[in-house]
Amino acid sequence: MGALSIRTRDEPKADVEPTNFTVLRVRQDLLRRSSVGVLFASRSASTVAQGANHTFGVDGIFSFFQDLYLSTYYAETRTSGRSADQQRYLGRVTYTPDLWGVALEHLNVGLDFNPEVGFVRRRGFRETTASARFSPRPESIEAIRRFSFEGNFSHLQLLERHVLGGRTMDARFQVELESSDVFGLTFTDEYELLEENFHISGGVTVPTGEYSYRDVEALLNFGLQRPFAGNLSVRRGSDRTTVGFSHGCSRSVLGARESWPDHQDELPLQALAFRKRPRAASSPPAAWPGPAVDLCRPVPIRQRDPWPGAARIARRRPSRGADFREPGAGQARTPGSCPPRGGEPQPPSSACAASS
Repeated sequence: MGALSIRTRDEPKADVEPTNFTVLRVRQDLLRRSSVGVLFASRSASTVAQGANHTFGVDGIFSFFQDLYLSTYYAETRTSGRSADQQRYLGRVTYTPDLWGVALEHLNVGLDFNPEVGFVRRRGFRETTASARFSPRPESIEAIRRFSFEGNFSHLQLLERHVLGGRTMDARFQVELESSDVFGLTFTDEYELLEENFHISGGVTVPTGEYSYRDVEALLNFGLQRPFAGNLSVRRGSDRTTVGFSHGCSRSVLGARESWPDHQDELPLQALAFRKRPRAASSPPAAWPGPAVDLCRPVPIRQRDPWPGAARIARRRPSRGADFREPGAGQARTPGSCPPRGGEPQPPSSACAASS
């Protein structure tokens, strides 16, 4: 059980009144690897309406047998003047034995979901994701430890307009050698609807519209026992080609863009500094889909609470910013390493914090 209460004083120059922030969290372990919990958060002075703002929630993490997991939560906010669609809920089922695995997830965030102790990056969407994996270990080929075939699909719907907001499909093939070297091929097909102009910096703006792109990436990861351990990657997209190599904190990327979309010829080259990680459900509006060097985000602390903000304001997701989507999102990391994204290498955590 944990409880927190903070009171801030008024600041007339900033038009800020005295405010009480309260968080109460109770969690109970069940059996060996399961738990249930409840959460209450309150802010005495709402920022969007008169009166207070409250958040209520329940969650559960359940482990069955050795490889079957169920995680879920339901949260609801209460704000004066808002009476409908203030819910947020998630359900995820994963089955992960060694030979094959599947995962299904459904996330819904209402248009008026408003947790003012904490934050939410996007409202008014419903996202469904599914993935499947087949990883045989061939006994007849001594040099190969494991093959891996994986497919992922994500579909995001905007609740207010009832239109497709984003879609991601990718297929991955990977060969893991007994020498610990890994070779992989990934094909990605992405679509995203940008509803508002996205202002980057220095007068650079990505206009509203529909954005689609495909790319194929080949990745060769050399084992840590080699003197030249690192990742060599080649990515070929519909309008770009990039070649990169990384070793520890050092990373070199060469890229070339062959063409620009017709309606965006006027964008200056500064737009190339952004390469969106396609996760529309938990990302800000899409940036320019061009090549760039991705920077690592700070590594989160290990924890199991799924709530957006609350007593975990300091925690940040490894690759989706500050949106806390699912129970058990915290992962045990190797000390000094950052979470991998899209099969690409990342610098140590100190470099990540400095680059963010």
